Amino acid sequence: MNKFEQNIFDHLNPIIEANGVELCDVEFRKINDEDNLTIFLYTEDGITLNDCERIHNIIDPVLDELDPTKNGPYRLNVSSLGLDRPFKTNRDFERYLGLPVELKFYKKIDGKKWVNGVLADFNDDVITLDINDKIFEFDKKDIALARPYVEF
Repeated sequence: MNKFEQNIFDHLNPIIEANGVELCDVEFRKINDEDNLTIFLYTEDGITLNDCERIHNIIDPVLDELDPTKNGPYRLNVSSLGLDRPFKTNRDFERYLGLPVELKFYKKIDGKKWVNGVLADFNDDVITLDINDKIFEFDKKDIALARPYVEF
């Protein structure tokens, strides 16, 4: 998260948490030549469209007052994390302890660019997966992408 996004996160987090929802991430980027501010939410029970609308209505006046774009136009989006959204924080990893995840490496490790397994543990340096009842440790610096493993 850059400083701009972190500032918005810091302002919105206590308000969103006070409404029983976890603020997970803030993204500000251009989509189709339009500035978009997306607020990502999480609850144990999942995020509904009503949750998104409720939080949108709560934070919209706060953002108007904060004026993060200095009167520049932007589209405000409020969203759930999504099924296969990449992990960005330790909290993302905590949510998936004991659950299937997949890792993509910057370069092949033991001939593989991707692996999936159950997230057994993690710290600032290492991700530990249980792959077919065998424990494997992977250095975070070698991991290009970590996300929930979704089987369709």
